[in-house]
Amino acid sequence: MAFDHVPNGPSVHPASDSIANPGRWITMNVPPAQQVTPGQRLNTVHVCLIPAGVHRGEVLVWDGNLTQYGTRAYQPWSIVNPYWPANNPNFWPGQTTPQYRFHNATVAMPAGRGELFCAGQDWMADGRLLVAGGTKRYPIQTNGGWEGERFVYQWDHAVTAGNPFGTWWQMADMEADRWYPTVRADTTMTHGAIVIGGTHWTQANGTRMVNSYEVPRIAFNAGVPALMPVPNDFDRKPSPGTQPSWPNLPIPAVSRRQYWGPEMPVLGWPGFGDYPRIHSLGILDPISSGTAPRLFVSGFLSWGIRWAHDMTADPQFATSILGQGYEIGQFPANSDSVVNYGTSLLLPTTIGGISTKVARIGGERIPNSSPAASNLVETVAVNAMPTSWQTGSGGMPAMQYRRHFGNVVMLPNGQLFAIGGQSAQGAYNLVPELLSSTSAWSPMAPHVGARDYHSAAILLPDARVFVCGGEHRAHASSPGTDYLIWEPPYFHLDYGSLPPTGITVWHATTLVTVPQHVIGGANNFTYGQIYEAGWTNTLEDGVTVDSAVLVRPAALTHHDDGGQRLVRLTTWEGSDGSGTSVQFKSPSNTLQAPPGWWMLFLVTSSGRPSTAYWVHLL
Repeated sequence: MAFDHVPNGPSVHPASDSIANPGRWITMNVPPAQQVTPGQRLNTVHVCLIPAGVHRGEVLVWDGNLTQYGTRAYQPWSIVNPYWPANNPNFWPGQTTPQYRFHNATVAMPAGRGELFCAGQDWMADGRLLVAGGTKRYPIQTNGGWEGERFVYQWDHAVTAGNPFGTWWQMADMEADRWYPTVRADTTMTHGAIVIGGTHWTQANGTRMVNSYEVPRIAFNAGVPALMPVPNDFDRKPSPGTQPSWPNLPIPAVSRRQYWGPEMPVLGWPGFGDYPRIHSLGILDPISSGTAPRLFVSGFLSWGIRWAHDMTADPQFATSILGQGYEIGQFPANSDSVVNYGTSLLLPTTIGGISTKVARIGGERIPNSSPAASNLVETVAVNAMPTSWQTGSGGMPAMQYRRHFGNVVMLPNGQLFAIGGQSAQGAYNLVPELLSSTSAWSPMAPHVGARDYHSAAILLPDARVFVCGGEHRAHASSPGTDYLIWEPPYFHLDYGSLPPTGITVWHATTLVTVPQHVIGGANNFTYGQIYEAGWTNTLEDGVTVDSAVLVRPAALTHHDDGGQRLVRLTTWEGSDGSGTSVQFKSPSNTLQAPPGWWMLFLVTSSGRPSTAYWVHLL
């Protein structure tokens, strides 16, 4: 089938910038005819750090139709330049000074089909964003529940004469309607992803979880989606296979494209459901046709599922045994097995190692049907089958503040930054906190304006944190403020806050420079190689660069980014011994770090990261 370039809708602001209103979003972010309230503003529900192209390091966002509750003809979206009026810190050939703080735009949606609000998204290996699912109709329209959509879209970072801010492409539809699905890049293929779970409302059945997943295969040719012949647009099972036997749930029709989810011994537990928190792991599990990388589900509703997908065979979850099937095991239920809107992180491991530990942070815990915001930080080693999640002395310390609808960001030096959320209904957390060791969280400087439901926080390539969105973010002292930039303590040390600058990376043997802005070609950043990074400035006396780390660019929505990860690299002194370079080894294989664009940070002995040098790992 052919894939359609989706034309942009009408401009939402004549100059497409907010220079006249620095420090806040442009107010006219939807066409005036569709504004319920004049000056209606964008709420940044979906927030993604652009890893490639001329807008690298800027932030792609889009919103939900939260005040109209009607099907829109256009989906509002924006590219935010958080460095305005300065240049983006990552320069590329031919760059000019950006003349916008926000580029606000719309993309035309198929008539009557819905929008990309409450879709899932993740960055693919080539630096393009895959978006799947969405909202077809709101409860106020259905008089019942949220109706999902079958959308599959890609946003292409490439700039053309007619589209200086990238291009949206509509791809082949999924087979299932999915509201609140998760998208996770699949490391077993170059341009593939798994779209997992979600829910969908129908008049006949009410709201039901979509306890299945689909595997779209996205290929490109010279910047245009390739015409993928059926049946290669999605994985197909060799035969329909056995239908699942989920208690009290409607049985889906026999399908060659939907892979059934985990067994559900009790209604709703522990199926995929709403925005399942998914991590791609560097662990191989035996399956009937060989081995496949494991994925781990830590929530939204489920308490721990390990499973693998293989493109050559049909998983039969409910009847599988280890070594033959795909469900590798489930954790037993705890008293707080429901964790609504918590953040799940694949924690960094030792230098040169493969991450196998997951943390589940905050959220609303529901023990015995009594919802309560939580400050718990639970951890689990996913390379073994534990009896339960670990807290306190067996895991990581609890936060000082309860955070339902909060966000957690991994910093380049390995610290965790938690911000926002509610400690109780209507009680908003204005004091963020930092975990700089395994002992305790420390309160940070308070911020202005609540950052609660539908807020987001992501790491920028200059090692600051971009905080945006939230349903109650307006504040009397700063009306209209829509995003904040947080500078971690490593920017304000009395001594040692000067990072390396003017960074260049080259192959230690060939001496060929690793390009930041070239996709493909022989000089990419490749697995299992020795590289050297040098800088042009002089650090303060006694301060050295003693570590190099890779951080994956964010693709966050609804308080979670399961693809967020930090990889510590083996590092040693540079070849000339001058103290102005370090050597390091790239990840050994895709199990340690999946292919794609990464931010390479050099971190000093004082814990101060550099500005990121972008590498395309292939």
